[in-house]
Amino acid sequence: MSFRKWAATAAGLLLLGSSLAASAAPPVFTDQVTDYGRNRWRTHFSPSEPEYPLAKDARPVWEVPLGLSRSQPLVIRADWSGNGSPTTRVYHLAGDRLWALNAEMTPPPRADGQSAESYRQQLAAGGFILWSTPATAICADPGLRAGDDRLAAGCAQAMLRPARPFSSSQAAFWKGARPQDDVIYVGYGFPAAVAAIRATDGKVLGAYIINARGDRGIVGAPLVYAGDTVVIGTTNGDAVIIRGLASGTAHSRVMHIGGRISASPVPLGESGFLMASDARWSEELGTHGYLMAYSLAGPGVREFAPRWPAAVATPSGIPGESAIDDMTIYTADKHGRLYALRLDTGELIWCRQFPGLGPCQPGGPAAPAFINNGPGIDVDRVYFVFRNNQGPDVGPGQIVALDKGTGRLIWQQPMNAKGNTAPVPLDNVVIVGDTGGYVQAYDKVTGKPVNFGGYPLRLSTEPYREGEQGERWWEPIGGTATQMTVADGFLLVGVNSESDERTVLKAYRLHPLPDLVMESLSVPGAADPDPGFTARVRVSCRNCGAPVTTSVSLTLNGMELPRQTVTFRPDNGWSVSVSWVSGPMPAGNAVTLVATVDPENTVEEADKTNNSLRATVVITAPQVNPPDDGWGSRLTN
Repeated sequence: MSFRKWAATAAGLLLLGSSLAASAAPPVFTDQVTDYGRNRWRTHFSPSEPEYPLAKDARPVWEVPLGLSRSQPLVIRADWSGNGSPTTRVYHLAGDRLWALNAEMTPPPRADGQSAESYRQQLAAGGFILWSTPATAICADPGLRAGDDRLAAGCAQAMLRPARPFSSSQAAFWKGARPQDDVIYVGYGFPAAVAAIRATDGKVLGAYIINARGDRGIVGAPLVYAGDTVVIGTTNGDAVIIRGLASGTAHSRVMHIGGRISASPVPLGESGFLMASDARWSEELGTHGYLMAYSLAGPGVREFAPRWPAAVATPSGIPGESAIDDMTIYTADKHGRLYALRLDTGELIWCRQFPGLGPCQPGGPAAPAFINNGPGIDVDRVYFVFRNNQGPDVGPGQIVALDKGTGRLIWQQPMNAKGNTAPVPLDNVVIVGDTGGYVQAYDKVTGKPVNFGGYPLRLSTEPYREGEQGERWWEPIGGTATQMTVADGFLLVGVNSESDERTVLKAYRLHPLPDLVMESLSVPGAADPDPGFTARVRVSCRNCGAPVTTSVSLTLNGMELPRQTVTFRPDNGWSVSVSWVSGPMPAGNAVTLVATVDPENTVEEADKTNNSLRATVVITAPQVNPPDDGWGSRLTN
């Protein structure tokens, strides 16, 4: 069933409140909207973005201290200068600013004893940091306030409370018809605000202060639609739909969902979204999780499918985003239950319960596993990361791989520390950040850890700070605090430290892994027993960025001839030919040859299935010539 048909045929539509002045046009997720979040649409690439294999023992190519942050980096490649040469920018919310970084510049190393602020100024002077926009500039700009009475009132209220010194939200990108029309939509944690910022130079085009009832703020990323429409959730359970933000004529409506919305809205079809709530309360169910589908297709916000509230009411809250793949939704709750649901009806397909990951049982375990992020999905698997082994304060985390269609457990791997980010599937590995400061990679086939480039940091000494309603808005943990983004050949991740650096944004360059290929194995179809035959092989190295040395082997009916060392270099075109002479062979036999490049398996490759070729040679019986009679003729019996 298509999304449009679902909207047209769903029974019992519920119109919530008064409508907005204009309806939202459908977004085009593959072209117009690049929205990096935590699921198939938003984990690490847009659908048009290529995937990158993971290089072994990766190290960051640069790292910059920006300020306290829980945000996820946003990557955009565009022709910013207008000279026909596109470059990559990285946008990251940290402190009270939205930083814009030139990803292709390598910053100078930080001097011993140099403060983080001094180093930032040095980088800015060198052109590495392009610009930054303080969250307080929204209220400091008299031109913005003068043109928007609601903004002025919101600023007056927000300024009565001290600003929190970090941004916990994320950004979304809208690609316009021209570069000057490109907009970054930013959700700031506190004051709870959404701003439209021109991507080329950082000018604030419009802003909106959200009345979050206690200013508990914004955590997720805005979801952007055509027609300058933005949807975002707040931590006090409101879904806010804002229109006219970039034009400076922002107007909105608020739909109270309840609980705590700690994840971004997930795009659903052409004009809808999913919103999940952590710890919603009702008289019938008590405290529970809640997942619901909404649509912006009409003039108001409509709630679909009356069966959904019952089908997706979980025993505990849903703290992370859901992932959508084809017609299936994957999500998890804080009791360690993993769910697959039908997208068109919300009906349950399968449910699995940690720790054994068998079918879910009523009530759940006494000490539930804890998940605080959404899943990552791949071609045939879905990956979940448990922050703790069991319970919110017990044991290290675990990562699991399940079959998408059935929920069958494929592998389960304990982590060295608590799992802290959503899993990011790449070409041959799944990447996860933990609270020990590691960015860890796990082999997709086996689940075994693969060497990468994380390194440990000590735990932060920052104490908890209590909000007006008693919420704790900063956890004293070291390690990976921001979601990871993979785009344009970069892996970007923020890692907390304990000094004035707060969060250090690290950029890893993900070059494609080399691929050793056995191109050809040339042998005769038949050969005499003596002297035997010659076997020639040609091997190449695809995607080699540096010389690679390994060996090539040849076996004859299982007996290995001496291996030959080969080096792939640019001066030989990354291709090498070698040969062997078999020597005398027994007559009347067929010889099976197997040629293999890198038989020791010492080279980290993108593909091991093309490393060998086999062939067969028939060893013919020797021909016996009759004796000569001396007159040039052969004697016969």
